[in-house]
Amino acid sequence: MLSGGELSLAMNGVVDYGFTGLTDIEWMVSRISRSSPLCLAADIEDGFGGPLAVYRACKRLAQAGAQALQLEDSGNMEESVRLLPREDYYAKIKAAVAALKGTDCILIARTNADPATELDEGCERCRRAIELGAEMTTVVKLNNLEDARYVSRKVPGWKMYPDVKGQDG
Repeated sequence: MLSGGELSLAMNGVVDYGFTGLTDIEWMVSRISRSSPLCLAADIEDGFGGPLAVYRACKRLAQAGAQALQLEDSGNMEESVRLLPREDYYAKIKAAVAALKGTDCILIARTNADPATELDEGCERCRRAIELGAEMTTVVKLNNLEDARYVSRKVPGWKMYPDVKGQDG
């Protein structure tokens, strides 16, 4: 997974607050995909704008060699805790799915809904994204197996839980 935050730290020396753009991610995806046989998933944050920008970003990154793109439901990098209205997020999902049709690249729909207060909202967004054509979902900040099991029951398909970790083995 090519993390937008990690890429920003490497290129800019700061956590990603919107400093890293499509051109930076496209350049790095191209470099990695040319030099490694491993599948590469790339975090495209909010897709760099509205549905047209998401479509463009997905097309370019699939052509650069990404095999998966992760699109989040936040408004922008400076307000990554504020969720987009559902319909705005779904429009981006539809654009990404259309852009990736016929490529070897899949869409991972990510929610930034806070599991402590918005777990059902995050599940609904992920469930709908799967219906719209996303092949996988990610719920961030979800850090325990109980919540992961809850999401597993509510959301069909493949899931990624990047923040769940073992404790004491």
